[in-house]
Amino acid sequence: MNFPQQKPSHVFFDKRGNNPYCHHRALTQEKGGIRERVFLQRRADGNPFDNGEFGLIEEPINAPWPENDPLHFTSDRIQWPQGWEAESELVPSLVNSSN
Repeated sequence: MNFPQQKPSHVFFDKRGNNPYCHHRALTQEKGGIRERVFLQRRADGNPFDNGEFGLIEEPINAPWPENDPLHFTSDRIQWPQGWEAESELVPSLVNSSN
């Protein structure tokens, strides 16, 4: 059985449109001094293949962030697994091109 594939913009805004998480879009907006921020407009009902709906706010790129914005990503919110530092020793052996 094939299910229709939803594009990110459909999942965010419940319609086709621009993807707010497109890197090219973010760079273009940055050149114009604009930042886009999404906010939850309507929660999903909890049914299979369900999605909520988000709204989009355009604001000056240097505007202060709202306090306690749950969708504002910052590095201090990353939850690193215990012992992740030791895994960096494994990376060079995985990308070694002398095979």
